[in-house]
Amino acid sequence: MRKEAGETRCQILEVALQLFRAQGYDKTTLRQIAKQLGMTQAALYYWFKAKDDLLTALAVSLLDNIDELLEECSADDARDLSQRELLARYLNVVRCQSAVADFLANDRAALTHQAIQPRVHQQNERLRSLLTGQDPSLAEMVQARAALGALQICLFSIPEEQFGGLEEIVLDAALAPLRQAKGEKNMTEDRLGKSVHAAKNVSGDARFGAISCE
Repeated sequence: MRKEAGETRCQILEVALQLFRAQGYDKTTLRQIAKQLGMTQAALYYWFKAKDDLLTALAVSLLDNIDELLEECSADDARDLSQRELLARYLNVVRCQSAVADFLANDRAALTHQAIQPRVHQQNERLRSLLTGQDPSLAEMVQARAALGALQICLFSIPEEQFGGLEEIVLDAALAPLRQAKGEKNMTEDRLGKSVHAAKNVSGDARFGAISCE
């Protein structure tokens, strides 16, 4: 009985994710999800009282896994972790739930939902902090943001079936801005301030580079 209940819940989430990705979170209704499942809305309400509950249930596992990774990488015995290894671990966590990650990255309404955005913002800040270390310069902060942006572009533009053989190339691309930062300490604060302002106004964290929503 418990196994059947678990299977039903998983089926509901799978169908909801399919519809969210196909039509968008805002445009998908519980009525549509119930119809696709071949059940009544009343039956669907037994499992999920609102569409928000479906979104939270879909995202929580991915966000919990990212939090767990960040905790592990923040531990004292992981302080010597290289930037490459950190990004490789993050990439692996996201790819394990690529469908949910891709949905959040491409659906603004879902990503900026009150149950999602605060956690995503905090995770982005922690990930950037791990990349730059303590007391980073403005140059290093900008380059860390660029590195995560490069990772995000690759992550969500390359089909999953093709990604495996390209992982090292993707990591090289993401690490390039961080390497560049070490050789460009002479950039002026004025130039960097304009870069940060422009990045925030355009799309800097508009998607899931880390999953991003600032």
